[in-house]
Amino acid sequence: MEMLRGAAGVQLSHVPFKGSSEAQTQVMGGQIPVMFDAIPGIAAQVKAGKLRALGIASLERSPFLLRCRRCGAGLPGLRGGRWIGIAAPARTPSPSSIG
Repeated sequence: MEMLRGAAGVQLSHVPFKGSSEAQTQVMGGQIPVMFDAIPGIAAQVKAGKLRALGIASLERSPFLLRCRRCGAGLPGLRGGRWIGIAAPARTPSPSSIG
């Protein structure tokens, strides 16, 4: 959202959430107007008609949201990454010690 604010020059207020599902619930309920999320996190809700995808921060179309606009094409500075990571608590054993 900060990238959108800077690229489009719009006023936004940051609303922190513990996770994507909490933010999605707030958007679907009308408590907040908009959110950014990874495509895998919202694709099912978009296809179910519970969320409306307004655009993606990319130069390329997504195979998961083919009808979605590419905001990255018209707003220089608005480029999302393709990062999906797996995280665990710091004391999680390494794979070699799990056996």
